[in-house]
Amino acid sequence: IEVDPANGATLNSYALPINIQSHAGIAIDPVSGNFWIGGYNSVGEIVEISKTGAEIRRVNLAAQGVNNNEISGLAFALDGSLRVASTHSVVYRVVLG
Repeated sequence: IEVDPANGATLNSYALPINIQSHAGIAIDPVSGNFWIGGYNSVGEIVEISKTGAEIRRVNLAAQGVNNNEISGLAFALDGSLRVASTHSVVYRVVLG
C-alpha cells in the first residue's frame, strides 16, 4: 500500500507476487528505488518489484545458503550489497546478479 504521508490516505495498492504469511522482509534498492521482498514461506526466493507493483525479477538464494524457509528480513548495506536475516540466527550477504 502506498500512503500519502501528509494525510494518511491510500494512494495505491497491489497484491504481492510472493507468498508472505509470517516472517518477511522488504528493502528499497538504493540504486533503482525498487522494492525487494522475501519471506519465510518464499523458499529462498526474493522478488524485485517496481513502485507500480510489477515484478522485475526473482532471485533464488538457495545456492547461497538461504534455502530453509528462513527469510525474516532484508536490508541494503552501505556498500550496496543486500543482507538477508534468517530465522536461524544468521545474516547472509547475498549476490543479486
